[in-house]
Amino acid sequence: MAHDAIDIEGGVVSGDLLERIAATPEAVEGQRPGDFGVEGRLSEEIQSAFSDAATYWNAFQARLRRGRESATTITRETWMLPLLAVC
Repeated sequence: MAHDAIDIEGGVVSGDLLERIAATPEAVEGQRPGDFGVEGRLSEEIQSAFSDAATYWNAFQARLRRGRESATTITRETWMLPLLAVC
């Protein structure tokens, strides 16, 4: 199977491993929801995390446009700290 968005470089992740993950992710060690500390569907957790990140990004962009503080302060307080706090 060709992966249009993935170029394999080096030997950390093999083409064989990508094929197994694409075919049956639940059968690959380290790819089950429990391996990530998730009890439900992994795709739902990923969607939720992406939604949170998008919310932080939009708030960051709005505050940056207003520009009443330094860009460093705005980046730290409105983008990096909230984003890293959910990890």
